[in-house]
Amino acid sequence: MSKPDISLIIPAFNEEKNLPRLFETIKNQDFKDSLEIIVVDNNSTDKTAQIAKKLGARVVKEKIQGIGPAKNRGCLEAGGEILAICDADNLLPPHWLSTIWKSFSKSKKIVAVSGSIFIFGIPKVISCLCWFFYLFFLKILKRLEGCNMAFRREAFLKVGGFTKGVKFGENIDISEKLKKIGKIVINPKLFVYFSPRRYQKLGLIRGILPYLKYEIGFFLTKKTKILKKAYLPPVN
Repeated sequence: MSKPDISLIIPAFNEEKNLPRLFETIKNQDFKDSLEIIVVDNNSTDKTAQIAKKLGARVVKEKIQGIGPAKNRGCLEAGGEILAICDADNLLPPHWLSTIWKSFSKSKKIVAVSGSIFIFGIPKVISCLCWFFYLFFLKILKRLEGCNMAFRREAFLKVGGFTKGVKFGENIDISEKLKKIGKIVINPKLFVYFSPRRYQKLGLIRGILPYLKYEIGFFLTKKTKILKKAYLPPVN
């Protein structure tokens, strides 16, 4: 069997309600080349695995709880030339996969691409402002967005994947490693629709604080141990 052009990795913990909606947007992609979809079941207690299989995904399991280990498992299992990652509660615009593919085709020096997010379920003006400021932040730091990123499989393996023990802030970890071996591109056309459910459940301050804490900690120290101390419990 020939290898797929893109492998789409979706980490999932109790996502039976969100997967059908995400897969509807995957089905509507205008990308015409070969694609494999891998759902990483991260100790779900609902029907996540069964639903993912029914929707056409290959399901792999990761027993170590955390978004970092789940993404690492999916990427190591994947066979595609390009590894793309989104969250189970994202919605993808029709051009998402094709934009990723076109971005890499521009230069072999490009090892990773990413973009900003639009938050759905909030006023459009606020969502657009969030997209703009987050895009600016990503461009300045050359940082990959965790639920909207892709990299060459060859580059991922070359840097050793996500650092073992990093359960949260894995996007910071992989960004710092990949930028040492090639170019990271932040493409304004590459965006996903992002669920605000964490902030709805925990509140804005409690939802954002862990991200700020470890972003600032890593920025000041550049030490991966900062990320290894972090853990953000999943929100159903």
